[in-house]
Amino acid sequence: MAADTPHVTDDLDAPFSWRGRPIPMGTVAVLHRGELATDLVRWLKRMPNEIHFVPVEGNQIPRQRNLAVARMQGEWLLFVDSDCVPPDDAIPQLVTTEHALVGGVVLERFAPFKVCALKSYDPPAHWLMEDLPRDGVVPVPEIGTGCLLIRRAVFDAVGPPWFRAGQLVVDELREDADFSRRAAAAGFQPYLHCGVRVGHVTRATVYPGLDGQLWAQWPGPVDFHQPLTETQAGTVEELVRG
Repeated sequence: MAADTPHVTDDLDAPFSWRGRPIPMGTVAVLHRGELATDLVRWLKRMPNEIHFVPVEGNQIPRQRNLAVARMQGEWLLFVDSDCVPPDDAIPQLVTTEHALVGGVVLERFAPFKVCALKSYDPPAHWLMEDLPRDGVVPVPEIGTGCLLIRRAVFDAVGPPWFRAGQLVVDELREDADFSRRAAAAGFQPYLHCGVRVGHVTRATVYPGLDGQLWAQWPGPVDFHQPLTETQAGTVEELVRG
């Protein structure tokens, strides 16, 4: 399938610009269980201060996502998992498309490293990295929330509870699949932005290269996460914004 060319918005009312692109106000939400990937912390520290940051700790993912939606400020919410590492330009790339529900390319953490986005229901199949265009956006039936931007209009249309225990889709029970289907039913097609390649931390941070090749960033697993322990001064907000 050929990729669409992303349509860049020209929002003259945007409160600030990033890398020369006007950006409307929005929120980045990170779900975590007490630790963040070290490279994600570095990425968050580089965010403009105008972007609202919402960390949500816990182990009940639908509830955490709903709390993040309830706390969002601005016109969009970007979900980023605590073990994902977006590229520096992920926010302007995703925000400046015309699509209300669009995510970056995140690979499953283990072989065969399928993309966390469905290609079709019949036959049931995920996108494979070697089949993706280098750039542009492609419509998908479902997309994961590892790096997913959602406009406020989508939440308004879907209605609370925005995330719930999903139905059995393909072979997994996921709240993100359920949200994708409900959003599509409300008129908001999910899209995958093929130019936004997101690292996913496992025994190494696995990156889906634009050339169709996988590459991994080492060293060993002890260095992959920055724990948020009792001996560490400050909260997650202070860690990121400090």
